Amino acid sequence: LNERGGLLSERVLARLQEPALRQIFLAWREARGYQALPRYTDVRTLLEPCRDHAFIAAIDQEDGPPRVRFLSVGAALTRRLGRDLVGTDVELAAVPADDLGTLASAYARCVRSRLPSHERARLATGDGPPIRFERLILPVSRDGRTLSHLFGVALFDPP
Repeated sequence: LNERGGLLSERVLARLQEPALRQIFLAWREARGYQALPRYTDVRTLLEPCRDHAFIAAIDQEDGPPRVRFLSVGAALTRRLGRDLVGTDVELAAVPADDLGTLASAYARCVRSRLPSHERARLATGDGPPIRFERLILPVSRDGRTLSHLFGVALFDPP
């Protein structure tokens, strides 16, 4: 890892509260080793501890503006979102670099930086108790160099 990536890696690890997310992050970091990115084949089972809350998205940067396409989305995450995202594209080109609040911005930051993205928040739900949200997005490569996929987990508490 370069200095920036190493420092970010330690900050992300320190912020991860959910033990399963820490386990996934540590496995991703170990698989990365000295490569620019971990290989897809080395981490394809990485999300297993949280598979119902996980997603895998392919990165398309060749034909037109960069975008992600969801290849798989866990059952619990699909229920929480109220729809299945498999096959859905998210355009990244129009996302400003300083946009911090949208789903597309989290993916865009991860694609631009090729570094993990972690977000945690408490969301008000009107009359009900607040919902705790934590998301980890990890960049992955087919060849160890070129970004090809994003692996992620989004947890909501209460589910």
